Amino acid sequence: MSGRLVTAGPWRRPDATAVVRLAIGAVLGGTALWLTFRGVDLRLVASALMGAHPWPVGWALLLVAATVAVGAQRWRRLVFPPPQYGGAYPRFAAALLTSQMLNALLPIRLGELGRAYWISRSDHQPLSRVLATIVAERLTDLLMLGVSLIILFLSVVLPPWADRSGRLALAVSAFVLITVVSLVRWRTDVLGQTEKLFRWLPNRLTHFIRRHGDTALTEISALGHWRSSARVWGLSALLVVLAAATNYALFFAFDLRLSPVIALLLFVVLQIGGAPVATPGNLGIFHLLTVLVLTTFGADRTVAVAYAVVLHLVAVGTKILAGGLILATMKTPLFDARRA
Repeated sequence: MSGRLVTAGPWRRPDATAVVRLAIGAVLGGTALWLTFRGVDLRLVASALMGAHPWPVGWALLLVAATVAVGAQRWRRLVFPPPQYGGAYPRFAAALLTSQMLNALLPIRLGELGRAYWISRSDHQPLSRVLATIVAERLTDLLMLGVSLIILFLSVVLPPWADRSGRLALAVSAFVLITVVSLVRWRTDVLGQTEKLFRWLPNRLTHFIRRHGDTALTEISALGHWRSSARVWGLSALLVVLAAATNYALFFAFDLRLSPVIALLLFVVLQIGGAPVATPGNLGIFHLLTVLVLTTFGADRTVAVAYAVVLHLVAVGTKILAGGLILATMKTPLFDARRA
């Protein structure tokens, strides 16, 4: 791999907070796994896994690969909007995969900072600007999640637990949208007031806050220019379609007669339910939520557990494996103090 990923300084031991979060995530993940498999005959789960149809699993793998490809292209468009068209696409894909691997394994979201450094150093872009594009990327994901929730509310009667969670997530999405639009609309005033609020800080630090805040708001405001950002929004919508299609393809692997709307619901539940609690490898919570959704709509619990195992391997395990291979073949270690 020709791209080199470095951090701003030498590797240091994780602080106590990171260790505690890792321990909490491991405990919660183990508990969720126990709840997932509790009362289920493992022999029947193994039989269901052996009886899964291979072709739908193959299609699901292709859809996951397409999801990564589209995600990398979207991020590249954010970092190098038209008419720049810069940045090597394979490098963006590799950085994104490595980021997803680190985010899955570590409950501290190290991957986002890692991919920002990678692209910043390899493509000679300011780190603050690359980080701002990731913020913009997350904002589009949140808004697409809100759109998905609206589609679900109009298409299916949700169980009470999903209805309450969905309404809360939709309210959060609306609040974030209003807040961001307000910040962008009155950017100069907001930054000026922020500078006054932190005037007791050293001038150098105040200037740092204003400069990087302005960079972030500039990148986010670009999303409102429909002609230049239409493809970014289109790719964001496509990402949701591909993720839901992955879930739907695996329905056929286990002969689950569930509609595409349930596949979209599963995507939304995994997005919302996995956000507050990050477990190592996404183990436990991912499986428990998957089984909850499928059994709510009539799936046999044993088949639902088998489906959850395969979906985790396809959607998460493949990214962990690919990200590990990328790191193993890199010329520069992940944590290296040298500049690229």
